[in-house]
Amino acid sequence: MLIPPSVTVIVAVYNKIQSLPKTFASLWAQTFQDFEVICVDDGSEDGSAQWCKQQEALHPQLRLVRQPHKGVSAARQAGLEAAKGHYVVHVDPDDWVDPSFLHRMLEKAQNEGADMVMCGVWTEYPECCTPTQTYEDRLYVAPDLLHALVTQRTHGSVCNKLVRTALARQTGFHPQTLVCFEDALFLMRLLHVVPTLKICGLAACLYHYVVRPSSLTNFISPHIYQAKRQFLHEIEQFLPAEQYDGFYAIKRTVLYWAFVTKQKTDLQCLFPDVQRQVRKEGKWNDKLAVVLTLLHWGVPFAWVHGLYSLLYRK
Repeated sequence: MLIPPSVTVIVAVYNKIQSLPKTFASLWAQTFQDFEVICVDDGSEDGSAQWCKQQEALHPQLRLVRQPHKGVSAARQAGLEAAKGHYVVHVDPDDWVDPSFLHRMLEKAQNEGADMVMCGVWTEYPECCTPTQTYEDRLYVAPDLLHALVTQRTHGSVCNKLVRTALARQTGFHPQTLVCFEDALFLMRLLHVVPTLKICGLAACLYHYVVRPSSLTNFISPHIYQAKRQFLHEIEQFLPAEQYDGFYAIKRTVLYWAFVTKQKTDLQCLFPDVQRQVRKEGKWNDKLAVVLTLLHWGVPFAWVHGLYSLLYRK
């Protein structure tokens, strides 16, 4: 009987042929080798699946799973179901990792008996690179981390978090129709269901998040707005709003996406209490406050949107 690997790395792929070589080169360069890679091709049409198939022939650690295009939630779930490692971590096909990424994350988990380990993240812009998520070498409390996620004081990526596979599989990525924010929803459910989760921080930036103009979260689309509303609806099903300031921070984000994607009718009736609070704060360096105040004053939507694009959008 084969001994399962210590770690499963899940890479959900959809039309990423340009960035895949760098992502996988960083995985094959790991100083730690007791890991497998589950590459889930989500119906790519640009040759990504064929490229991954070639890698599978060269690297026994890699298993390719192919499915019709269902979206990132379904792809992550398929990888989770195929995982054999004791721990699981996700790496996005736009990004890359430090050579010591898996070794240091697993070492921390094993030394501390942790259920989840979080490392820092480098955000790579075309012109610079900056640490945008950092953690201390200490234990974190699940309810506190959950509160920070819901109030958007920390980022909900799963790519810098090593999690026990049994717990990750128990939580799962649902609903599978969610086209983005699925990782934050997954983490919120995990932290809510297992409040005793032992979580360790790792004071090192080992994951490189690459910002590309074509990245889903940088693409102004009504799909992002609808996904954010669906995300809010999902968390309302299991978290008590009164403990999280009425989901104020997330509702602000929904209002922002309603504006930038020109959902004029929705914006007129969405979260009037939150709109009043944003306007009341009256911070003129707050883009949303400026937008909502101008609309409240009766400035035509098209004018406000044009002014916003002129001042804030590149």
